Amino acid sequence: MITITPFAWEDWHALWIIRLAQLAEDGISIDPATIPAQPNLEELAMLVTTRRATPSDATAILALNQAFDDVRATVEHIAEHIALRAQYETPFVAEIAGQVVGLACLRLIPCLCDPIPSAELTELIVHPHYRRNGVGRALVDRIAEEARIQGATSLVLMTAWRNTQAHAFYHAIGFRLYTIMMQRRLLPE
Repeated sequence: MITITPFAWEDWHALWIIRLAQLAEDGISIDPATIPAQPNLEELAMLVTTRRATPSDATAILALNQAFDDVRATVEHIAEHIALRAQYETPFVAEIAGQVVGLACLRLIPCLCDPIPSAELTELIVHPHYRRNGVGRALVDRIAEEARIQGATSLVLMTAWRNTQAHAFYHAIGFRLYTIMMQRRLLPE
């Protein structure tokens, strides 16, 4: 079991030192003396890194899902999905100081009548302790960039009708109402 701990302001400086080491590996140099005593949201967002998920992230992904909504998958199912189904849906995780704090998935769908693939953001989960700190935006930006690389020209998503917090977030980062989605149940309830 993975426990996701809330961000503590006393950890701010230590997290920056870890991030400075990561930036240095990428050839970016920042003077540690310029780190403020307390962060603003933009500075906290700089601590967020995103990467493709691996099967070893399955336990952390399950923990995120448990914090978010109903859980229908197991660690084994998630690990297998990541290992064997990346051509259908590619998961990305967000980390702060090496701890997985968010998940987003990209589904790219080739189209029969259009040479441009359809790109869909299929999951976006940010642990409640880390919301409003740039994690969701970093994940969506990563998904959008990957979709562009793969040839997509737009990104769509579905969200629950009543999830007004998500609606506000998506509107704030450039999404607009696009279509109506309908559902038909295939199994009796």
